[in-house]
Amino acid sequence: MVPALSSASAQVAQPAKRLGVVYVPNGMAMKSWTPATEGAGFEITRIMEPMAAYHDRMLVITGLDGPRSNAGVHASASTRFLTGAIPARTESDLQASVSLDQMVARQLGRETQLSSLELALDQNDVFGSCDIGFSCQYTSTIAWRDAYTPLPMET
Repeated sequence: MVPALSSASAQVAQPAKRLGVVYVPNGMAMKSWTPATEGAGFEITRIMEPMAAYHDRMLVITGLDGPRSNAGVHASASTRFLTGAIPARTESDLQASVSLDQMVARQLGRETQLSSLELALDQNDVFGSCDIGFSCQYTSTIAWRDAYTPLPMET
């Protein structure tokens, strides 16, 4: 609704800012995704060409890494991806950390109807042990509301 005596063009809302995160558990050729140049004028790589229309609104973050763990390789990798935390070896009392996407959602989500949307390609089991004593919940999501609350993915 536009207030009386005001210009409609003055009321145009700016598009909401979004964060998109892609997790590929079996790895990817980072050279294909990482631009050769830095800064706002970075060169789009061949694999990123379908997103070229959004180039001026994209930020590519590279070189992130976290603590390593030899126990529960799958559970550890998916949990560490956005939390940086090594998961507790347990099938019931989960413990990780709030994930980066949820930190961003708390800020950017104020401008949107849904602050966060978690999507997955595969249906995931969320009960039992999926990785040498680690709960399946560690491998079925990369998003954590807080240290004890994994967020389920929509398929």
